[in-house]
Amino acid sequence: MNPLGVAVMKATDKAAPYDLCTQPEQMRRILETTRLAIMVFDSTGNCVCASQAAMSLFGASEIQELRPLGSAGVSPPLQPDGTHSAEKWQQTLE
Repeated sequence: MNPLGVAVMKATDKAAPYDLCTQPEQMRRILETTRLAIMVFDSTGNCVCASQAAMSLFGASEIQELRPLGSAGVSPPLQPDGTHSAEKWQQTLE
């Protein structure tokens, strides 16, 4: 069983990407308390927030250090089905 996974949430309003990390309060609490490595990306693949476990996994002490990685920087070149990760990301967003 692969311990890594992806969950996609599509924003339907015009809220800024970082609002996901501060609103609602429950999301912020989850990211602050979980032992799971969770990263939240916007539709362009930029990391907008992450759990402490994710930051530790990538050796980052602040979220700003993860932002340049983007979704491509934390994904293998190919997904298990043989699809390139960048292509799979686009399919997921459609």
